[in-house]
Amino acid sequence: MAKKTHLKVRMVPESNPDSKFVYYAKKPTKGEKAKEKLKLKKYNPNTRKHEIFVEKNYHHIVNNYFFLNFLYS
Repeated sequence: MAKKTHLKVRMVPESNPDSKFVYYAKKPTKGEKAKEKLKLKKYNPNTRKHEIFVEKNYHHIVNNYFFLNFLYS
């Protein structure tokens, strides 16, 4: 099986990381851009403005969700 060339990352607003609105983006697994955090300028409907969105660890959140469901089922 081939290695993955992109990862799915969760983008949250830089000004309010606890916001319910998020974007998902693809990030390369190799090269210079893989080592630094991804920053994108996107529209935030909560504030009705374009803002900087930064990468937040998506896989950690997903793995915890499935692990907790496994424990409590």
